[in-house]
Amino acid sequence: MKYSLIFFFIFYSNLIYSKKVYFDEMLSYEITTETLFSDGSKYQTFSVKGGVTFSTGVYAIKNCSGDRTLREGNLIHLKSICKYKISDGEYLWSKVLGSDRYAAKGTGKFELIDGTGVYKSLVGNICTYALNIFDEIIFGKGVCEVEENVYKKINKN
Repeated sequence: MKYSLIFFFIFYSNLIYSKKVYFDEMLSYEITTETLFSDGSKYQTFSVKGGVTFSTGVYAIKNCSGDRTLREGNLIHLKSICKYKISDGEYLWSKVLGSDRYAAKGTGKFELIDGTGVYKSLVGNICTYALNIFDEIIFGKGVCEVEENVYKKINKN
């Protein structure tokens, strides 16, 4: 009986989050302010803008602003809020927090914090991303696991 309950729980939890939404992005970033400290670390504010394509058949313009602290090329602190203007007329917002990676590449997580229309059902999801920066262009990929019923709402394919 104990093993059948464990199996049921594992099977059911896989059904709840059984779909993945993938995205690719190409973004430009600009350092808007920079403060250098005596230990060589830097505090920067920045803005990011670019395009995102989603595996659900929509695309978006992404605008972000945030701040970060760097020491010897390593990211010590990162905080950023992003707004997605989606091609179906809706909006989505995300929050990125991070640390402990090289500034020009790495992986991290972000949280979907607000949305309009069908994207409201994504609020609270934690997604994973990977990025590389080359000549002030960010190349990124990511994935968000969503419930099957939510996936059906947002999938335009």
